[in-house]
Amino acid sequence: MPTQEVSIIVKGSQLDEEGLETITELNIQGQYFVQNGSRYLLYEEPDPETGGSTRTTLKIKDHVTELTRRGTVCSRMLFEAGKTCRTDYVTPYGSFPLEVCTEDMRSLWSDDGGTLQLTYRLLAENRLLSRNRLSVKIRNFSEKG
Repeated sequence: MPTQEVSIIVKGSQLDEEGLETITELNIQGQYFVQNGSRYLLYEEPDPETGGSTRTTLKIKDHVTELTRRGTVCSRMLFEAGKTCRTDYVTPYGSFPLEVCTEDMRSLWSDDGGTLQLTYRLLAENRLLSRNRLSVKIRNFSEKG
């Protein structure tokens, strides 16, 4: 399947250990393609604090999602329901080891788009940092190629 330009809506919710919720929403254009049974979604996330951007790649295969970020922030997170994965979250301020505990992962695909939903917790040194939800909606592609 050739690479297709798609519209992407990324919504995030982060509830920190003090109960403060931060909600973000990003409406952007990106690329979508299927290769070796995996779905790939690529897009640039702007960083309003630095003026830079972060290249984000989502790789979705069966019940596992890999989220890779390269740019202002660098990380590689694996999401699989009921599993915990370790990662290093690299920022301009330093590198932080994290644990990603995936509670739920769902994806649904149709002829004209798809949806990915992740629910997970982030921990550092066995201490809860945040409870997170990520929703990614993709529109304007055809599964038929």
